[in-house]
Amino acid sequence: MSEKNKGFNPNSMNFGGKGWLFCLFAAIAFFVPTCLGSAWQMAVQYWEAAYGWDRTFILTMSTIGGLLTVVTAFLVSALALKKSPRKISIVLVIIYIALLFIVGASKSLPLTCLCIILIAAVGSNWCYNVNPIIIANWFPRKKGLVMGLVTMGIPLAAGLTTRIIAAAHERFGMSLMFIPYIIMAAVALLFLLFFVKDNPEEANFNPDNDRSMTTEQAQEMNRIALEADKNSPWTRSRVLKTKEVWIIALAMGVQLLYAGGVMSQMILAFMGRGYEMSRAANLMLTTALFAVLGSWLMGYVDNFLGPRRAIQLTYLIGAAGCALLIWAPGSLLYVGLFLIGSTVGGAANFSASLCASYWGRYNFKRAYGVIQPIIQIVGAFAPAFMAQLAKFPGGYNVSYIGLIVMMILGLIVFSTVKDGSFVQRREAEFAEEDNKQ
Repeated sequence: MSEKNKGFNPNSMNFGGKGWLFCLFAAIAFFVPTCLGSAWQMAVQYWEAAYGWDRTFILTMSTIGGLLTVVTAFLVSALALKKSPRKISIVLVIIYIALLFIVGASKSLPLTCLCIILIAAVGSNWCYNVNPIIIANWFPRKKGLVMGLVTMGIPLAAGLTTRIIAAAHERFGMSLMFIPYIIMAAVALLFLLFFVKDNPEEANFNPDNDRSMTTEQAQEMNRIALEADKNSPWTRSRVLKTKEVWIIALAMGVQLLYAGGVMSQMILAFMGRGYEMSRAANLMLTTALFAVLGSWLMGYVDNFLGPRRAIQLTYLIGAAGCALLIWAPGSLLYVGLFLIGSTVGGAANFSASLCASYWGRYNFKRAYGVIQPIIQIVGAFAPAFMAQLAKFPGGYNVSYIGLIVMMILGLIVFSTVKDGSFVQRREAEFAEEDNKQ
């Protein structure tokens, strides 16, 4: 009997009570680290006014933190694979909260810079490297819908965080200006301690809220699959030796570069074009709100058309959005902002969804643990990419043209991987290699 006949609909947002609670946790896990990535734009102004620290120097610490993320991502992913993604998340969140207390209280430039680097690395590993593993376990077939929903917090964070930190600074002062983020991270920690499990069966929840099977059937299927997972042919070495892995990772890294570049310096870009800071901030907030809608929309497209086609569409609308931002007059600017927002909102969804589609629930973490760090290597260069191109005549318009070119190249490269059939082909090759040993 088919899943449809049994009553299961992979395009339904019927996640169940426990499923919606899990989605709330996952949304917080994406929201908080993204907030900090954009909050430094305001924090550096306060530090410069209070201590005379150079804002440009401090902002470069985020780029260093991004590179540290890449270095540590392989280790964190390996620990999550060997131990438990939930336990690794708990450790990361505790460290994250401690660092936020320290950076707020710090009056030392070296200590502040060190904290910013570590906050970037710890937050990105929690948000992008560990959290999606648990999501793929809980929602293996509805991962597109769920990722589209929970990553709505990413663009929303980018748009709201300057207002959050400004209000906290005004009310609580310098030492506690990060208190809103500490509280939200603490809520996520409580979820991890008392509700979230590595596998939904441990929480008496059927994957995807699939009620076409009993809890006992789901737990037995999970037990059998976990036994098979122990003998998975997808070792880290074999993942790295698969050429399609590199094509996917490098091409999708372009989307992360796009998302990070276009949002991290949007206020500066609009100010460079003559806009007042308040107007530039409002345009960034508008883009962030569009991205909230775009995140859900692209998640639905992902679930309906499949991640490959959704990813290809995102390259096109991202390039079109930048073109409108540069050359479109009047109200068409907002069309460009909507397309940019949809791209930013969708970019965070796709790597997890594609890996889950191609490798399945139990091999997902093996492939994702390699692909996502490579994506982050490319994305880590976003601030430098935008800033360096902005030095040419034309300023940030040149940066946006650079993003258009990168998105077109990304589409061409990504499209060379036709589908996920290479996974089965490689598994057959692995079996042949093992038989010869």
